[in-house]
Amino acid sequence: MEPNEETYFSLQQDWRKEIQDIFEELKIKEQEIRDREQEMIRLTIEQNHKRMLLEKWEHE
Repeated sequence: MEPNEETYFSLQQDWRKEIQDIFEELKIKEQEIRDREQEMIRLTIEQNHKRMLLEKWEHE
């Protein structure tokens, strides 16, 4: 390989690693968002259940 080709190859390897790291970070953030979303859904269901119980109690 010529020096320019070696330099380009080295840069290309660095870019691949950087892109791979970014994708890993995105996967982690995506999972965090999914976890938050699931927790919000769970809390919404719980809140609705409590609201229904309260309404039932008020009508008795």
